[in-house]
Amino acid sequence: QSHVSAPLRLLFAFSATFSQFWNLQFFKAIVPPICISEKLTGIHVHMLNFLPAIYLLVLVILSCILIELHARNFAIVRILWKPLNFILSKTNIKIETTDAVFHATASLILLSNISVLSATSQLIDSTNIYNSTGVFHKKIFFIDPTMDWSSRKSIPYLLITVVIFILFTLIPSLLLCIYPTRVYRYLSRFLSARKRLAITAFAEALHSCFKDGLNGTRDYRALAGGTVYVALLSSLISRCFRYIFDSGSVSEFVETMVWMTLACVVTYLKPCKSAVANLSLGFHMILFGILISAINL
Repeated sequence: QSHVSAPLRLLFAFSATFSQFWNLQFFKAIVPPICISEKLTGIHVHMLNFLPAIYLLVLVILSCILIELHARNFAIVRILWKPLNFILSKTNIKIETTDAVFHATASLILLSNISVLSATSQLIDSTNIYNSTGVFHKKIFFIDPTMDWSSRKSIPYLLITVVIFILFTLIPSLLLCIYPTRVYRYLSRFLSARKRLAITAFAEALHSCFKDGLNGTRDYRALAGGTVYVALLSSLISRCFRYIFDSGSVSEFVETMVWMTLACVVTYLKPCKSAVANLSLGFHMILFGILISAINL
């Protein structure tokens, strides 16, 4: 099994704790009112929510490409690497670039999927756009949607939303859920060795901080992906309450309470191996629940 050093686990824990600070939803809650150009429609504005959700992952993918080019002795990349390599040699810092990229990719997918889920729900739920039409709310973007959500012009945006949601949220989370089970061991027989290696590196990098059932503990590794589906379920429940009570405050309260309850469950179960990871995971869920309420204060 792959080994993740203690400093790297600690870095992942703090990254998970403060991941919401680069979520665009957080900035909506604290920045003063902003007036967006009338040339941008509501759909365009909501599509911007995907940027903070995937831009870090794009940087990691770019790092993978640069490492591959370096391995193939690409001249420009090797020249750019020399100054950094010189600095690392003087500071006695050793970095296993390939493993680090695998771990970073897995962590950023986990940090990004909640943001992707939030942006997806905004784009699919048309009431979220129409409720903001032409109104200058406190601490919220001014949205002037001139595109009819039911028109054919909105279909490309809907397709992009669904594809991003599947690739960056549903599939990675599903892999994390089924990886410790017999289902994955059965399905892995139909995968190539290279794909199995990539999935193993991705899953074990995230599962390494969760209890794996050894030494008399329970196996909580599925929680690495299950949290995303809890977020999806809470989002759907809050939407139902919005339509039933015709009030956004009720739905936000329900969603906040779901996250607070989940934080209490995590605190009680202590699914992670280290106390720091358990604390950061619970705090991250509480922070997300608070931000849901703070957005529309």
